[in-house]
Amino acid sequence: LLNAIENIKVGKKYIDFSAPDLNGNIVKLSNEISGQIAILDLWATWCGPCIAKSRTMVPLYNEYKDKGFTIVGVAGEFKNTDRLVKFFEREKWPWLNLVELDEQNNIWQNYGVEGGGGGIFLIDKSGEILAVNPTAEEVRKELEDKLK
Repeated sequence: LLNAIENIKVGKKYIDFSAPDLNGNIVKLSNEISGQIAILDLWATWCGPCIAKSRTMVPLYNEYKDKGFTIVGVAGEFKNTDRLVKFFEREKWPWLNLVELDEQNNIWQNYGVEGGGGGIFLIDKSGEILAVNPTAEEVRKELEDKLK
């Protein structure tokens, strides 16, 4: 957690990791966001504030997904993915979502969001963190500036 406080901030490089999707395929973050502006969205089905923040990104994703922008979600779940599967039957988030089951990969800890609340990290094409927990409006401004 102390490493996260020091390393996960604006101007620093994001921490790469691999995690499974809902089908069990292992996905490496860097392979998904390379050369794009990206949001890394750490959230969970049991985290109301996380879900509310993530929902605000759907219009941005739909508007900019073909212009060099992507989102990768990581759902922090416990024991199994049953709640996550049911959640996606309702929500239909259009971006790639990975699973951090029982903190296996320490992703949330590495990003300093252990214990809830989730986190949204805006990352530029070179891998530098542009913003931590930006609003949708702040993300839109960055996209307008950087994806001209």
